Amino acid sequence: MIYKTIILAILLVLGQIMIPNVSAQEKTIPGESPFQHEFVDVKLLDAYFGIAGQKIEVEPGDQNIPFTVVLSNAGSVDISGIKGTLSLPTGFSGAQSTANGLILADNTQTAPSGESFGLTFYLNLDKSLGT
Repeated sequence: MIYKTIILAILLVLGQIMIPNVSAQEKTIPGESPFQHEFVDVKLLDAYFGIAGQKIEVEPGDQNIPFTVVLSNAGSVDISGIKGTLSLPTGFSGAQSTANGLILADNTQTAPSGESFGLTFYLNLDKSLGT
């Protein structure tokens, strides 16, 4: 008799774990309209070699090359203290070495709601990228 009770309790607990919570799923569904944004919402606009507004061409073996990622603050509040990390594939490395291999960039300005901002990372390109 005790075994039936234990098995029933285990089945109830497993059912709660395995059955998804419907209300949690409703909260994570993105808005149906591209014009609906969350409180803090950042969108990727562009990424290129060069500094803000000045794209450049690069070749394998180039060192200390700026790589700019342009983002937009699509949220309803201003963003400050912006920092970014970048992890790159083989053949790319950071101009400043870090222990964990991530490349860091920060933007000390405030990004007002609806405005774009950029993060510039400095990279080294391996000579083997051309082959």
